[in-house]
Amino acid sequence: MPLEWLFPLILVVLGLAVALVRQRLARLRREAIATWEPLELALRERHDLVPPLAQLAQAQAPSRKNLVDAMLQARVAAFRADLSPQATGQVELRLGETMRRVLALARTHPDLATDLTFRRIEARFAELEEEIAAAGQTYNQAAFDYNRVALGVPEVVVAKYTGLHLLEFFGLESDELEATYAALRGSA
Repeated sequence: MPLEWLFPLILVVLGLAVALVRQRLARLRREAIATWEPLELALRERHDLVPPLAQLAQAQAPSRKNLVDAMLQARVAAFRADLSPQATGQVELRLGETMRRVLALARTHPDLATDLTFRRIEARFAELEEEIAAAGQTYNQAAFDYNRVALGVPEVVVAKYTGLHLLEFFGLESDELEATYAALRGSA
């Protein structure tokens, strides 16, 4: 083989390798992002529980108006989240906590505990919490898998120069987030 063919051949092979790595990264990223939709749907459904819950709580426990207002403010903050998984996770964590506190009013307000609508909201909230936890875990695992591959060599170079950035995680506390990034650095 003549020497003048060697350089173009190396460039073609290198170009194909970069294209294959980018294609793999793009597929993993799309798959990870696709796992966000079930989580987003469950979060929206939980948001829809807030107005009827607030109405019931205000009617049956008017002395706890501050708690109901905190729940409504948390819902507004959830709608205004900057749509990044990390930011969404933080505001959704706060919303879930305030909703649990409002639902706990049933212990001290018997009228709430016996209200059929309240019990339905409480049951649906419990189901949604499980769905959100499972969907969040699925998304975080997919994001972890993508990030682990994207931090490998030569993938990290391809990812950096083709705009395939790392994915954020949903709803992790700071210590969990640090542990997750430590695990990523250890596996890369």
